[in-house]
Amino acid sequence: MGVRTWVKSAELQVGSRMSSARPTLVAYGNCQAEAVAKILARYPDVNDRFRVVRIPAVHEMRPRDIPAVQRHVAQAGLIVTQPVSDGYRGLPLGTREMLDIAPSSARVVTFPSIQFSGLHPYLAAVHHGADRVAVPAPVVHYHDLRFVAAAARGLRGREAEQFVARFESDPDELRANAEASAERLAAQESEVDVQVASLLEPMTWDLMWTNNHPSNRLLMPVVDAVLLAAGIGPVPVPSIVEQLQFVVAPLRADVSAALGLPVVRTGWRVMGREIRDAELLAAHLDFYAAQPDLLAAAVREHGVKLERWGMVAA
Repeated sequence: MGVRTWVKSAELQVGSRMSSARPTLVAYGNCQAEAVAKILARYPDVNDRFRVVRIPAVHEMRPRDIPAVQRHVAQAGLIVTQPVSDGYRGLPLGTREMLDIAPSSARVVTFPSIQFSGLHPYLAAVHHGADRVAVPAPVVHYHDLRFVAAAARGLRGREAEQFVARFESDPDELRANAEASAERLAAQESEVDVQVASLLEPMTWDLMWTNNHPSNRLLMPVVDAVLLAAGIGPVPVPSIVEQLQFVVAPLRADVSAALGLPVVRTGWRVMGREIRDAELLAAHLDFYAAQPDLLAAAVREHGVKLERWGMVAA
């Protein structure tokens, strides 16, 4: 296998001074793009042609990272990118802004930001002030709306556990959510090279670990499509460890029943540690009690979902 260069955050300046006869391969976008870069770097055929460079996900980039990232893009022979809006987080990190720096000879392959809530409909992100709040373990950066609803109702201890454990949503609503989520993903794909929505069928319990972290079962076909679009594939598939399994959310019984899937995981896994629902619930309730503004933002941002899933306090 060819030499791989891993470059991330503070290491960017060091990596930017490295020279190679091979053009650079840059995967640009969110944590999914990082995972794609790591997978591509495992292919000998890719390394024979490119120097694979790993850069931070756009949401992790700091102003001091940008010059080195731009230098890598300016040397790129292949850019695999997700759509990123111009001026992202007030910085020149948009996909178009980066491609303006790329050589005219660079091959560009685009794929969508993969978001699918069908398997985990109760998970949600909270944006208002969330990036300014430190999250203590084992609290995760995903907000389970059942936990949010329990906190908003003022439930604690056994009462909260019973509310969360007994909660079930309407099967038709869960199926409709999965269909709508797949349709939203498909709607994004009219302007990218790699199609992902079709890979959601047949549905399996292990396609997504969370709403924005696809498993290798989904990522590997995406990488195959990227290679094909870049004129490299098909190539032998190497052995790849799971890339985005930092947080594994359980598949709820009502969701699995609605989608016709087996109940395989009933607890959480956070950074390799198995965590019971009740333990994570208690940690989140303590967190929300210490962060009432964040809880209010969660209820405000996801009021429609809370009502849709029947979680609104009586």
